[in-house]
Amino acid sequence: MFIANINEPSSEPFPWNTDADSLPVNIKHAFTGEGIASGYGFRYPGSKPGSLFVFQNGVIAFIWKESGAVLTLQRLNLQDLLKKGERIPSLPPIANFSYLTKSYSNVFAGFPTSSNSLSSPRFVLTPTYQLLSL
Repeated sequence: MFIANINEPSSEPFPWNTDADSLPVNIKHAFTGEGIASGYGFRYPGSKPGSLFVFQNGVIAFIWKESGAVLTLQRLNLQDLLKKGERIPSLPPIANFSYLTKSYSNVFAGFPTSSNSLSSPRFVLTPTYQLLSL
């Protein structure tokens, strides 16, 4: 998941001049943003800065600044797909679905005990989840 601020252009250049087919890459817009990153290179998941690039052909790519990881998306035109006779199967309903939205945790804090509760106030923020029901 990522969030881009379309009112804030990105000064970051797109890292490649050509695509996988050696065709030139034409960037229409570039915006700053942040995306949730986890996995190798990030010990604790959280939002990391990046840039959203909009290509002339309608493809968009979000690139995380720190890791260089790329998420590429393309909008599908459902009307065109249906006219061509292509079918997209619907997803099965899920009764209990949750996903991590954004969380912050102090990994160095512990639960207060009688020995440290007065000398150093510590706290733990727990992950926030949203529960979706269909």
